[in-house]
Amino acid sequence: MYSGLYAPLPSVDTYLERIEMPRPEKLDKDYLDRLIYAHQTHVPFDTLDVGLLGKDISIDIEDIYNKIVINKRGGYCFEINGLFIKLVQELGYNAYCVPCRIMPTEETVAPVFHRGSCVVLEGKKYYFDVGGGAMPPGIVEYKEDEWQDIHGEKFMMKRVGEYWFNLYRLSEESRINNQPKIVLQAGIAEYKPVDYIAPNIMCGVGPNARFRDRANLNMRTKNGSVSLTGRELSVVENHQKTVTVLEDDNEYMDAMKKIFGVDIREEFENLKK
Repeated sequence: MYSGLYAPLPSVDTYLERIEMPRPEKLDKDYLDRLIYAHQTHVPFDTLDVGLLGKDISIDIEDIYNKIVINKRGGYCFEINGLFIKLVQELGYNAYCVPCRIMPTEETVAPVFHRGSCVVLEGKKYYFDVGGGAMPPGIVEYKEDEWQDIHGEKFMMKRVGEYWFNLYRLSEESRINNQPKIVLQAGIAEYKPVDYIAPNIMCGVGPNARFRDRANLNMRTKNGSVSLTGRELSVVENHQKTVTVLEDDNEYMDAMKKIFGVDIREEFENLKK
């Protein structure tokens, strides 16, 4: 009944080519860190199918693979992290899915509307995530109250229950006011792919989906990040941020293709007819 959620990747090598990574010589932390960073700089967080084109989102492996690898699109967390963990597992890592909560504040107990992953290396458990621009550019150990340096950024885990940890990021603003920003609450217990069917329906299926009116793209870059929220393009480069409003449809489509590698012009034009 749910076989599509558990299907193998059509091609591991084609997926690796998509993010310009070789097969690993050794299944270690260094390779996985590089794999995560490469994915974040090649595959955008992308809600355009549901938020702009009005489509429903499938989380079957073949559907996600065709979208992200063959058609060179992105996806949101149930798609992008769902496909990525299949890659990590098929390369040979001991990894599994975990539930997550996106936390606006530490006091807010949000529903499980995010999909993350855990990998076990040398007896230690690490969180990893390619499903959003603020996510760590590598693996973060489930280790309490200790800042971890990851590709020039700092992240920390804090236990908030037997099965839950808050993940914090130390941004430049945080360093000034000494207030680290919470990114999300990550579980450590295993979730199965079927456990994401219901939250994916809430986010990406039907006219009342949470992302139905949120046409967003964001992606890590080597010197910062880029995001397209509605028609507002934000570029952060070398700690400097510029914002441009793309009012013209051609500008909007051109920015998607040039900056994010996403080409939906034909579907967008057909939608307007």
